[in-house]
Amino acid sequence: MKNLDIKLILFDAYGTLFEFEGDQFRGAIAQILDDQRIDFDYEKFYKIWVDKYSESGVWGLSGPNKEDPYPSTVLNGSLPEWHSQWEIWRRQFEKAFFHYHLIGDSVSAANTVRELIAEADLYTDVRETLSLLSKIKIDLGLLSNADNDFLNASLSKAGLLFDIVESSESLRIYKPHRDIFVNICKISGFSPEQILYVGDSPIADIGGAHNAGLKTLWIRRNSTKNAEKVKNDDKFALMLEKLPDPDFVSDSLLSIPEIINC
Repeated sequence: MKNLDIKLILFDAYGTLFEFEGDQFRGAIAQILDDQRIDFDYEKFYKIWVDKYSESGVWGLSGPNKEDPYPSTVLNGSLPEWHSQWEIWRRQFEKAFFHYHLIGDSVSAANTVRELIAEADLYTDVRETLSLLSKIKIDLGLLSNADNDFLNASLSKAGLLFDIVESSESLRIYKPHRDIFVNICKISGFSPEQILYVGDSPIADIGGAHNAGLKTLWIRRNSTKNAEKVKNDDKFALMLEKLPDPDFVSDSLLSIPEIINC
């Protein structure tokens, strides 16, 4: 892609900068079941907990799913009533406990996830990438579906500073809705085509940013796992086919300097 005029590189947080995704959530589930003395297969619990994410979110059952990963109402429709990421987790736990007829404390479980994600480590390519980008005349920002308490804790622990930091809580909007990206354009003062959004989620990050006109870089932190999932899960493969192609794809953030100079 020639003649890029990128003025702002905007990062997703978890799964992009901070290493907290599937394996870390599995570990959190295992710890929660152990702490609450619930004798149950954590992998089975994790799978149903993930399945309950969409219906626990602000869009409920009309939210993104494998059959319809890119619903127009979620992208461009009326904004639903906002609630926190912590509340989404609490609802997931409540529904998962109910599904398996388990007696568990969903509030305590959500608190544990919040505590663990606040301590998330950075991926190994983050500091070097940010150091390289700091030498270029370009703004750096963060836009995450996250609550401010654990997001700010993660940033503080890592010692990361950005020109712009916004979240689903600060803007009261969740990705992939168009309005969260429109708001970040207004806040930054840059047009959509001047912003490169970097994220790991094909739906929330790439699909959402693309719909709002931003340039997109899909970071495939789990490219091997994704390839296996596409091969073994027809619904997942079909979901990816329904989503718009990113402008760029990479397995590492270290590709960004070359991308913006292409």
